[in-house]
Amino acid sequence: MNTGRREFFKYSAAAAMLISGTQLSFSKNLENGIIPDAGKSPSVQRILPKGLKKGSKVAITASSSPTSMGEIASTIRFYKGLGCEVIIGNTILKQKNDYRYLSASDEVRAAEFMNFIMDDSIDAIICGRGGYGSSRTLRYLNLMELVNHPKILMGFSDITSLLLAANELTGLA
Repeated sequence: MNTGRREFFKYSAAAAMLISGTQLSFSKNLENGIIPDAGKSPSVQRILPKGLKKGSKVAITASSSPTSMGEIASTIRFYKGLGCEVIIGNTILKQKNDYRYLSASDEVRAAEFMNFIMDDSIDAIICGRGGYGSSRTLRYLNLMELVNHPKILMGFSDITSLLLAANELTGLA
């Protein structure tokens, strides 16, 4: 894994851990993790997922380009070192490079992402690689489910399309 990705995962994990501290400092204004967003109309709510802590479950998927267990090994060790349980998606575990620069078909990548969203035991979803292809999955995703199943979403590069869509549609921070 290149240094840029290692640094991204290290600092994104630290940011995820801080989210819980942010919730505590605003606890008087929070109800079920939802606070009004001053930057948008009063009817739009900002959703803050719970922060990571020992025992949290983190899912890693390849919603864009393929990645391997070798490339994410240090990320897995890092989260396990924090006391988190790590779940690896089949877009990584069953990677066969059948889709050239994509980890799997659009439908398979979207289904895995949605399964992780719908699983209330999962506290964070990490997209293990950027590259190309996450925007192709948007039409298969029901990101509004994040309102009912809020969780931390992390990724970089191509994953920005998923992050922006989730934020714009649901108010997920």
